[in-house]
Amino acid sequence: MGETMVELDVTVHSGDNPNLVVVLGDPDFSEYGYRFDELAPGNHVVTFPLLPNPQSIDGLGASFISGQGAIAGLNLGDLDFIHIQVDPHGSTQPYSVSYNNLRLTGANVPEPTTLSALAFAGMLIAQRRR
Repeated sequence: MGETMVELDVTVHSGDNPNLVVVLGDPDFSEYGYRFDELAPGNHVVTFPLLPNPQSIDGLGASFISGQGAIAGLNLGDLDFIHIQVDPHGSTQPYSVSYNNLRLTGANVPEPTTLSALAFAGMLIAQRRR
């Protein structure tokens, strides 16, 4: 897989800096949530690490487990539930939000064939030095 981050591209048109909540779920009912705190009006691309344990990140928000399925952890290869919501955190001011994109992103991890070729080249160089 290689996914290591949840990335949300969103525009807050108006409102009292709402919190945004994203919940991802898999077929065995594991659900992991990500809260992005108090987004001011404007365009935002917010990212949060996909981690097995909930955590808070200062100035960004927090992750949480909203349901643990039969198999521990979230199966990113078989997501069947994505929920995005605005949490006005008690404000009575109307808000307007557009969700432009939600992505699971990750580091560039070489494919196994590439790793094998690099390992083989390394062995040849090491053997030649002997």
